Amino acid sequence: MSELESPPKPKPGGDQRSSKPRLSDEERAELTKKFLASIRVPQRPPPNLDPLRAIAAELKTYGLPPRPKDAKRLTEWEQQMSKQKNATFISNPTFKPHQRRQGSVKKAVNSFKNKSGPYKKAKPLIGQIKDTNDADEVDEWDTVDWSGAVISNSDYFWTIKAKWTVPTPDPGRSDEDAWCVSAWVGIDGWEGDDGFSETTWFSDDLPILAGGTSHEVYEDNDDGSIDRYIYAWYRWYPSDEIEIDLTVNSGDVVYCHIWATDTSTGHFYIHNESTDEYSSFEFTAPDGYSLQGDSAEWIVQDYWENSLARFGSIEFTDCSAGEASFLPGDDPKLEDDTVWVDLNAANNIGTMEEGDGASCTLEIDGDSDLKVIRDDDGED
Repeated sequence: MSELESPPKPKPGGDQRSSKPRLSDEERAELTKKFLASIRVPQRPPPNLDPLRAIAAELKTYGLPPRPKDAKRLTEWEQQMSKQKNATFISNPTFKPHQRRQGSVKKAVNSFKNKSGPYKKAKPLIGQIKDTNDADEVDEWDTVDWSGAVISNSDYFWTIKAKWTVPTPDPGRSDEDAWCVSAWVGIDGWEGDDGFSETTWFSDDLPILAGGTSHEVYEDNDDGSIDRYIYAWYRWYPSDEIEIDLTVNSGDVVYCHIWATDTSTGHFYIHNESTDEYSSFEFTAPDGYSLQGDSAEWIVQDYWENSLARFGSIEFTDCSAGEASFLPGDDPKLEDDTVWVDLNAANNIGTMEEGDGASCTLEIDGDSDLKVIRDDDGED
């Protein structure tokens, strides 16, 4: 058995893997309403709080990412928390389910739904993957709506982080009037050899704890003017995506960190380093769903159908995820048991090629950097 392979994990108690009918719009809206009601915003940190000296209980009280034990990750955490010291905490945030702008001729679709059937294994990505550990163990996928990296041969993931620069979305294919692209990190969703498909990932059978930024561009059909809409969000799928009123603009550098303290409690921390504002909160998993810890992913996605915006490239840095031999809960030894893995341990790589010809490729460079490149040769 290779270093990247591991025996099948026993399924945790309460695992919700039996086949479920897809939620109706009304059912999803009701589930999302309850999910929104579960949000809890932490206390505002006192002015004299130094995260580097704070004890674990203080970090939890003020919604700051837990201090890792791993030496490399501790250094990264200390660097990030040094930036946190003088940041402005959004203590009274507003949240709302994301809705596509009115007036678009296209009907909004579920942003975690692939309508094009199962994905297929890709041809080798010659010259595109750099410094990936055990490259012969990496499965490469042609996809229709995502590009990125997934680690799925782990114990139980419970935390993930990354940093990226918010792109400027520009119009894509000429026969549409709205385009999009999102950048996000997440836990769960990948299962089996089908990859991200209707029957596994992006189905209502599997939860996905995720958050990031989305970038939309709209063209006025009358005068051809362009309007961009960029926002931060989180979700615990199958809930709808929830917008956060954190200011996010093209060119801003954002740091996202997601973690779970038990199988039904998630935390999302996002720091806009360019505006020096941050938001942090916890929430409860949607009814009937829980953390599985099966995968960790760093993804660029077209969450509408064949509507990929032009964005140049999106580069994730400082990408790593923490896994343990058991799911998070009341065990105080979770951090002691946690092993952090860098993105270059990814065993699934996806490149996007949509039906309209728009496509993305990627590069993994070093231990923890991922660049997703929007191929832009001529008109889509």
